[in-house]
Formats: sequence, structure tokens, C-alpha cells
Amino acid sequence: MSLGAETPINVVRLKMWKFPASSPETASGYTSVMDLQKDDDNRLMSYQDTPNIATAQLYGCGELARQVIKNLGGALVYNIHALSNTERNAIFGETAGSDPPTDSILKGNEVPPYFICAHAEELPNGHLNLYKYYKVQFTPGQIGTQQVEGNNVNFATTTLNGIYSKNNTTGINMMRKILYDVDPTDTSGGATFVSNWFSSAF
Repeated sequence: MSLGAETPINVVRLKMWKFPASSPETASGYTSVMDLQKDDDNRLMSYQDTPNIATAQLYGCGELARQVIKNLGGALVYNIHALSNTERNAIFGETAGSDPPTDSILKGNEVPPYFICAHAEELPNGHLNLYKYYKVQFTPGQIGTQQVEGNNVNFATTTLNGIYSKNNTTGINMMRKILYDVDPTDTSGGATFVSNWFSSAF
């Protein structure tokens, strides 16, 4: 298989489903709280996946006899231009207030919920790499506003800092899945893969 490119060139979609309060083994119970697409919402900037690896070495006769490497999950970071009040409340577990026009209240006792997250990378050949993380929890991230000197340009960015781990729910039993080099214009397979990837939590 040839990816047709050394590196992806764009993150073109992000979708998040919130875990249900009960029956997490049923995909229909997951609630969509965010769906960002390149064509109609250019807030998504970048992402980073940093696996958490545990290693152990077994020595015999003064030499390394065996090394064990295990993936324990990892850190998942999304950078977005801004979050709406509704999105902040859903992702971080913050409270929606009653003051107009909208507000998010951070009380200090919030427990952020779990999510299934899916995103797509666009390759130079027009194909997609599809990523899905099956158990992610986000902590309130960094929010920064920067002014470009001399141009009077201001922009804000929000960093979603997440930790992903294995989802042992019946029928999932995985932490991450990737589909490489999917042709979204291929009506015999690729287009269906892309549609299903973002229409169902799993």
C-alpha cells in the first residue's frame, strides 16, 4: 500500500460522542456533542497523539535477555480556535448558568465525562486517514489570545487536553483504530467507510 505522501496535510473533521449514563455497549446511546468539518467550520487547527508506553527489562547473566513494551493509552490533544458555551459544558462537565446571553460556570467539583472521538487527516492525493479513539476524557485546557504586533489582529485558541485508554465495553475492547489511505470518492467502499466512521460511535 502506498499512502501517496510522507505526511498528512490537513485535519479536516472532528467528531465527539459522549458516553451514555447507562448501556455504554450500545452505539445508539452515545450523544454527538461536536462535529467540526473543514467545509463549514474551520475551527479545527491541529491534533497530537502521544502514546504512553511502559517498558520492563529482564536481565540474565548480566545481559539484557528480554524487553517487554506495552501501550497503556496516551495523551490526545486537539487545538481549536474556540469552543461554544454548549461545547464547553459538554466536554468539561461545566455548568450552564442562567445569565444572558450564555455562560459556563466552573465550580471546581466537575468530573469531565468520557467520549469517543473520531477525526480525519487529508492526504495530498485527496485520500483520508481515519482515526477513532474509544475512551477519551478531557481536562479543562489552555485558552490563549494573541495579538500580532503592528497588525491589530487578535485570535484565540483552545487546547483540549485528553487522555485516551482502552474501552472494555462489549463489542469495542480497544483504545484506538486507524484506517489508512481511504478514498472518499470510491463508491464501492471508501465512501461508505467514511460515512460510517462519522455516523456511528462504533
